Amino acid sequence: MTRRKVVRTIYSKPKFSCFCPMTKKEVVFDEVLLSLDEAEAIRLKDLEDLDQLEASRSMSISRTTYLRILKTARRKIASCIINGKKLNIGGGDCICRKIKK
Repeated sequence: MTRRKVVRTIYSKPKFSCFCPMTKKEVVFDEVLLSLDEAEAIRLKDLEDLDQLEASRSMSISRTTYLRILKTARRKIASCIINGKKLNIGGGDCICRKIKK
């Protein structure tokens, strides 16, 4: 029996939900789905410059879970940039809350 998945807390949804390479020809791109909690992990670490413990507390998850989410998010983004894939952002088991002041 597996553990129940903890609902993650996010404070900001991305303004855009899709990014893809520019080309003059019509091309069908491979697609990668970045979940909202993965996007939030990237935002907290790379834009807000929080340390791992602060970011994991913000998302209401353990530090090891946060690091796993961050690693998969960075791998997906790198794959899109290097291999020219379409990046879709959305989904995941999250609660969106207003930013704490």
